[in-house]
Amino acid sequence: MRVVFDARAAATGHHGISRVAGELARALPAELPAGWQLDLLTLAPAPEAAAAANAHAKPALPPPRSIACRARPYSVREQWEVPRRLRPEPLDLYHLPTFWGPFAVPARVRIHTVYDLIHVDYYGRSKLRYRVLYGHGVARLARAAKLVVAASAAAAHDVAERFRLGAGCVRVIPPGVDHVFREPARAPAAALAPGEFIYSFASPRPHKNVAGLLAAYAEYRTLVAAPLPLALAGRTPAAPGVVVLPSLSDGELRWLHENARLGLFLSECEGFDLPLLESIACGCPVLASDIAAHRDLVAGPAALTPLAPSEIARRIAEWSRAPLRDGGSAERGLAMAARFTWQAAARGVAALWREALSG
Repeated sequence: MRVVFDARAAATGHHGISRVAGELARALPAELPAGWQLDLLTLAPAPEAAAAANAHAKPALPPPRSIACRARPYSVREQWEVPRRLRPEPLDLYHLPTFWGPFAVPARVRIHTVYDLIHVDYYGRSKLRYRVLYGHGVARLARAAKLVVAASAAAAHDVAERFRLGAGCVRVIPPGVDHVFREPARAPAAALAPGEFIYSFASPRPHKNVAGLLAAYAEYRTLVAAPLPLALAGRTPAAPGVVVLPSLSDGELRWLHENARLGLFLSECEGFDLPLLESIACGCPVLASDIAAHRDLVAGPAALTPLAPSEIARRIAEWSRAPLRDGGSAERGLAMAARFTWQAAARGVAALWREALSG
């Protein structure tokens, strides 16, 4: 049985989907049944994911092979380049871990991934090309697949309803979070005192609501005498009290999670919020927008907030005056980390493959 996992997104640098593709490529070889051949479709030159996957292969199974491809994910070129690279040998199953990819793949069974409908709905409201490309293209890819993977129950419900997929066609396989503990925590170069800063993530994508975050933080600074600085991982214009951290290693991200007084996650919509899960796993108190994906992760309504900047500012002020985190946060974080592992995610994917190929 020959299966191909499209791991090209592991080399793109996008925090969410790049992490998912790379970690699954690393973990999947240990979950394959005897007699299966796993090939990893990678960007040329092949990224580290292929070597890491070989290190995790069962001794009784052939190690994963790397098929180098020059077509980047979401490009026009992948429509002909990917099928050409896969065609020389018979292919039983092709798994695409992104919402967009080649339409004509020479595989008996396809597994597709739609983590959310943000590109279909959120950007489609203002851009015709998103409505056409994603509204019709993603629907076509999802309907051509034997099974579709979503990261949360809320996302699975939305995807099945929007694309009119049959009952049971969309399966929930949440990502892991144990990667956050792989590197030792290391303080970034910026001067941040442990327990004396707030942090969040900056992204140019409008649904991430960075403008709302900065407005809420500016109002928070007017409510307290000694406001805590806001550490923003990513690229954003400078603002009073904001410490911009444009490029961070995994160890530096871990340090932020473990040492912040409060983590802010104020997206207007998400299919799954991996940075929020990372923060909770590290025992950091969080304040998250009251959306379906966040309700599945946070412990109780106290950590959820409406998106009104004045309400967010008031909640930040309360948290900044609260005692530092206690042992309960750490215990809840460890429980969360044990629940969401990449090996469990890979086990779910392998079970999906067996089911799809047996039907």
